Amino acid sequence: MAKKKAKPKKNARRAGTSKGGKSRERTPGGASKPKSFDAMFESSCKTRDISEASYSSADANIDVSGYVRTGSFPLDLIMYGGFPRGRISEVYGDESVGKSTLCEHAIANTQRMGGRVLLLQADHGLDKVHARRAGVDLAGLQPRTPKTLEDMYGIVESFLDAEIAFPQGPGPIIVVDSLGALSTANEYDGDRYGGGMGERARTVSESCRRLPYRIGRAKAAVIIVNEPYQIIGSRVSGMQTTGGGKALRLRESIRLHMRKLDTIDGPGGDVDGILTQVRITKSKVCPPWRRLTVPIYSDRGIDPYLSYYYGFCPAWPNAKPRSSIFGKKAGSSWHYVQGADGKKKSFHLRDFHHYFVDDGFETHLQDQLIRTYPDYPKFLRDRREILGSLPDETLAAWCADTDYGGEQDA
Repeated sequence: MAKKKAKPKKNARRAGTSKGGKSRERTPGGASKPKSFDAMFESSCKTRDISEASYSSADANIDVSGYVRTGSFPLDLIMYGGFPRGRISEVYGDESVGKSTLCEHAIANTQRMGGRVLLLQADHGLDKVHARRAGVDLAGLQPRTPKTLEDMYGIVESFLDAEIAFPQGPGPIIVVDSLGALSTANEYDGDRYGGGMGERARTVSESCRRLPYRIGRAKAAVIIVNEPYQIIGSRVSGMQTTGGGKALRLRESIRLHMRKLDTIDGPGGDVDGILTQVRITKSKVCPPWRRLTVPIYSDRGIDPYLSYYYGFCPAWPNAKPRSSIFGKKAGSSWHYVQGADGKKKSFHLRDFHHYFVDDGFETHLQDQLIRTYPDYPKFLRDRREILGSLPDETLAAWCADTDYGGEQDA
């Protein structure tokens, strides 16, 4: 005898439906659906065992817009402020072109702003007298000499962790001088070929993947000094590469190539310094492939006053000045500069700093130099620290003379 089917009750409803017949949305775990995008995003990250520091909005909005001045206003101008904070920068070139001197001026400017300094030197090449003349406070300097490349990155990680826990000033600066002078652990222990080809590049690549998060949190400006090497066995003669291969250059934000142009002769015929060409070969913060001539003296480093003269002629000596306020008298070693009052003043290059005693002369040169770069207003309007001592009314008048004058909120 067949059994009769049980009739459903009138008040019964299917599971997962409300009284109105609408389905109730539930997550697979049984919890109710999050009410916002942020709540659902954080809940999903927690279920995947992702660390809170990786997806926290507080860490995602880290401000790394600061810069470290280089000691030369024209160089700061083409770099849009100097060495960027929270990023990795590289300075490379042949010997005796001023790489360490440029780093010393960056260290001195960081100390003036109250930031900490970590100097990692592999060859004990710090000249304390020269560094003091460049403005470095030796009492606040923390030089370290790592044995291997792995030790160097370990010191950097420890310094950044301490800086994140106990910040000081706008941010620290870390200078590695130099990467090419450090050996790997296998090479230091005597196993010269134990790591195989590309061991240094693999070590640098691994460390560069671990450091960016800490560098951004600490707002540190990391400057790595490097040297070029000849590529052995290349079909093209003269091909060069730098220590670390392509691993470092792919992860840095700005790369400067320094090359010697000429020497600076003193009154007695001796060499007092050199003229170095600085070329931006890679940049994520400013237009690349721009170049500038920087005067570097043996006794005091970068000359901040004479830098203005070469700032108006960045491709010296094969190009004319960018502005007519500078010029040279024919058949003579005398030069002239047009002041803010419109009068021309004669000078020798070695005595150019005497004119900076007058109030407003440096501001006049900065104003005229910025006007020679028509693409700068769009990028520099919100970066007040790049413009030096220019008053607000001068900046407003300068922006009004450009095509970007009306884009105040751009």
